[in-house]
Amino acid sequence: MDPGEVPEELQGLTEIGEMLIARVFIVISEINFSQDIQELATRLPRHPLSLKF
Repeated sequence: MDPGEVPEELQGLTEIGEMLIARVFIVISEINFSQDIQELATRLPRHPLSLKF
């Protein structure tokens, strides 16, 4: 995403300053667990038409 040129008044902002004037502040947490998915992958249907609806 290219937001365009930053106005001169905003070029010296610190990260905290940017966060204070931002309309949206996103917080993300991610956790990864190692697991063997071979059995699950072989039990899943191969084609949508094979699903029993």
